[in-house]
Amino acid sequence: MLAAVRATAAVLVVKVVGLGMLIGFRTGFLGVGGGFLAVPALVIALRLPMAGAIGTSLLVIALNSTAGLADRFSGPVLATAFSGMLLAVGAVVAVESVLALSG
Repeated sequence: MLAAVRATAAVLVVKVVGLGMLIGFRTGFLGVGGGFLAVPALVIALRLPMAGAIGTSLLVIALNSTAGLADRFSGPVLATAFSGMLLAVGAVVAVESVLALSG
């Protein structure tokens, strides 16, 4: 049972990372924000409820805003480290939330 849960979690993490990389590449190439691709991708590809997808998108916006604020008041080196830590924590919270919501 535990091995099956771990395998399912590993597959989900691979899907989330792959989807994030694909969306990041496409939106970076086009020079636009990723929310308009991320929300439908979360709903369609990962079968996340719409409220969860919107909440995830809002979390990303909040993390980016916090990193920008840190950059404004501290300098780019500290802001880069802070941004990395925030995104790592946010990724862990998002994956755990998706696992909890999916049952």
